[in-house]
Amino acid sequence: GEARAGRVGRARCRRAVSLVRLGRRAVGALLWGGFAVSAARRPLERLRTAVEERQPDDLRPLALVEGQHEFGPLVRSLNHFTERLRGQFERQAQFIAAASHELRTPLAALKARLELGLRAEDPATWRSTLETAAQGTDRLTHLANQLLSLARIENGARAIAEGGAQLLDLSQLARELGMA
Repeated sequence: GEARAGRVGRARCRRAVSLVRLGRRAVGALLWGGFAVSAARRPLERLRTAVEERQPDDLRPLALVEGQHEFGPLVRSLNHFTERLRGQFERQAQFIAAASHELRTPLAALKARLELGLRAEDPATWRSTLETAAQGTDRLTHLANQLLSLARIENGARAIAEGGAQLLDLSQLARELGMA
């Protein structure tokens, strides 16, 4: 003999207690999850900060992120990329030095030849000097054109790599040129 109202009241009370406990556990789980996510993001934030604080010409390797082995492959890939970039910059500097030398040598010879020609009294010597200077200028122009061609090829390769190149239908071009 228990009254139905008493039984319903106790069930409501148990339900309320269960809901309060469930609410506490949910809040605890959310707090714990937020803490875990925050702790997991800390190494990534350190890596992001290390990359952002770098100067554009700083190509030193990044230090491995402590506490997260998952970031090791990313850091190694970034370090490999910066190493390749550093090698590219070194090759570019060597090329510029070699190109400067290749330009400087004919220019010095041309200048010396012109100075000798200016000292001469004989018009035949002047003519010979001017002819030699013209040949030297032709060689310098050829070298400058080669450097410009190389720069155009490099820019074209970069455009192709970046997807900025235009696709050209050679058969259509040949048909158009054949009709003209």
